[in-house]
Amino acid sequence: MQIAYCEDDRLAVEKMQEMLERYGAIHREKMQLVAYLSSEEMLFECSGHYPFDCVILDIQMEGMNGMSLAHEIRKSDPHVPILFLTTEKSYVFEGYEVNAMRYLLKPLNEEQFFLVLEEVARRKKVEQHYLLVETMDKEKVRVAVGDILYLEANGHTTRIVTTTQECMCRQSFSSLTEQLNNTDMLFCHRSYFVNLKYVTRLEGNEVLMDNGDRLPVSRQKRNAFMDGLVSYYESDR
Repeated sequence: MQIAYCEDDRLAVEKMQEMLERYGAIHREKMQLVAYLSSEEMLFECSGHYPFDCVILDIQMEGMNGMSLAHEIRKSDPHVPILFLTTEKSYVFEGYEVNAMRYLLKPLNEEQFFLVLEEVARRKKVEQHYLLVETMDKEKVRVAVGDILYLEANGHTTRIVTTTQECMCRQSFSSLTEQLNNTDMLFCHRSYFVNLKYVTRLEGNEVLMDNGDRLPVSRQKRNAFMDGLVSYYESDR
């Protein structure tokens, strides 16, 4: 689990690292803390990209405070879970504006904090089964990863074919395939990313999918695709 922590107190950062290590040992989960000592540093380093499972923000910091930082984060990422740490309860209602996941009071209660991390882990597990895409009509749609047959690159957009429908989405092919990197999907061609679950067979330089679609298998991708397909069917599914 990758956690971002913005806190201007170095001692608090060290204590957070220790707590995350204890949590990881208990739950047998690798924990990574990415610490920022100011809101300005976090905004500069992240540049609008927040690839974290959770963002923990201290509200009372010098310069830009944690609440203002949360508003900036939400401009580019409406979904990353945000957890506030504060010594005052007065900020709770303002947190609704940035869809804060939780508020925890300082000094941090470890047992309570661990319960929140467990919730983050549960959310992560659920979200890994879905892909959030934006259609050409700018509608946000959740697509079940297990239902995806394949993705097809289409210029700057992507065509997604599932067991029940297909849609064109505004996200790039590369960004979506990166999100699906740890699934049972492989490239059979630089423009096609295929779910091995729905491969019926290979015929020459084509792969036949369950829905009858035939997709090209490029010479550059053929060996890796074949190896992946063999490994998939030899494993316990």
